[in-house]
Parts: sequence; C-alpha cells; structure tokens
Amino acid sequence: MCVTKFPDFFQFEEILQRTEHFMSTIGSPGFVLDILKKLQESFLPIISELDYDWHSGLRMHNTHTGDHVEGVLRKQKTWQVSAEKFLHDMKCKYPLYRDLLAPFHVAVAQVKFL
Repeated sequence: MCVTKFPDFFQFEEILQRTEHFMSTIGSPGFVLDILKKLQESFLPIISELDYDWHSGLRMHNTHTGDHVEGVLRKQKTWQVSAEKFLHDMKCKYPLYRDLLAPFHVAVAQVKFL
C-alpha cells in the first residue's frame, strides 16, 4: 500500500540515482539482452525438434529439456519480479512525480512483455 507524503526537496536526486542504478544493473540493455539470448538459445533447439504427426499430434524427437532451460526461466522470472518491485517502489515513494516517472515505467513494462 502506498502512502502519499509531501516530497522532500532532494527527491529528484534520489529518483535519478535509483533510476541510474536500475539502468546499470538489471535494467541495463546488456543484462536484458543476455536473458533474451539465453531464452532463444534454450528454446530454439526444442522448437526445431517438434514434429507434428496428424495421427498422434505434437511430439518431440528428443524429450530432454534439461536443467538449463529451467535455470534460464528462473532467471527471467527473477528479472520480472525485480523489475515489478522496482516500479512499484518508485510509484509508492514518489507519487507526486508520476508525470516524470510514467515514460520510464512504460518503457520497463514494454521490455517485460517482449
């Protein structure tokens, strides 16, 4: 639950610091692209092994997906949760700066749903 309070004078600096930190860690293009690349590398072999038989339906020639895929999915889920927590915290802590934060929130949401 968010509680609105009168902003401190230095909140803009805090917003800038927190946003820069996010963009240099889990929000960095390199970090996000690495997750996307690992997802693609994990699932392309699985997709290429899919075969459709009109009598028995969809099947795979090689049924091992391995711990690697689960690890990549776990990393992606952790990123989603962390990004959502960051956005929620920013909305709650800086409610009077929503006009400033809205474009950033939209951009992160777009990345979340690629």
